[in-house]
Amino acid sequence: MSEDHRDRIHGEITGEIRGACFELHPRLGDGFLENVYANGTAVLLKHRRLAIRREAAAETTVGLLCNFGVSAEFKRLISTNGHIGLTS
Repeated sequence: MSEDHRDRIHGEITGEIRGACFELHPRLGDGFLENVYANGTAVLLKHRRLAIRREAAAETTVGLLCNFGVSAEFKRLISTNGHIGLTS
């Protein structure tokens, strides 16, 4: 798989995850335990027909960390040629 194709696929997947989180946050607001947001996000991702494995090790080059507070925040972990970087 070419690097451009892989980047596009990762962008589409992380876009779906971010969309689900942005959809969930206004519904719930802030102040709940992490598990409430994780379960809600999982339900929305299933409605979007995405198979998920929460907090499971996977052989992938992109990871997404979603934090729910006053607003939803994201950090994307990217592994390229053995180097790991964190982006907002």
